[in-house]
Amino acid sequence: MLSQLLRELEIRVAKLEELNSESHAPSAEKDFFDNPQKREVLEFAISKAISNLTDTAVQSVQNADNPKETKAQAARKSKKAPPTPSENKKEPGGKQFPTLNRFVITTEVEEAPDSLPQSHDEVLKAEKPPTSLEQKKAVRRAYLLRKYR
Repeated sequence: MLSQLLRELEIRVAKLEELNSESHAPSAEKDFFDNPQKREVLEFAISKAISNLTDTAVQSVQNADNPKETKAQAARKSKKAPPTPSENKKEPGGKQFPTLNRFVITTEVEEAPDSLPQSHDEVLKAEKPPTSLEQKKAVRRAYLLRKYR
């Protein structure tokens, strides 16, 4: 819990440092759908990090013959990068929907009704098609193979 809070603070500080160092033109970005998958790719590209795992980034600089940055720079850039999938699972909703918890859905309803599924296991699934169709396909395939050999 404490390590997660420290990571979030490090990310905030890194982003604030970046905002102070650059001037940005006004944007209408907030008016469009915020797709986390595309946003995270953009954030990763903007961070110019080798990896979003600090240990991996530092190790990469260590193993490089001619590193372009220091270990401290690599560690700082990796903190700016978006979280890893394992970190996403630790966020609220990560247990039930590990990859979908990044999508924030706002609704008019304050509390979710009991009729909504709470996990993937509770979601209704389509029934398997009858095996007779599969058997017909197998028979037809065998017939065509014999005919055109």
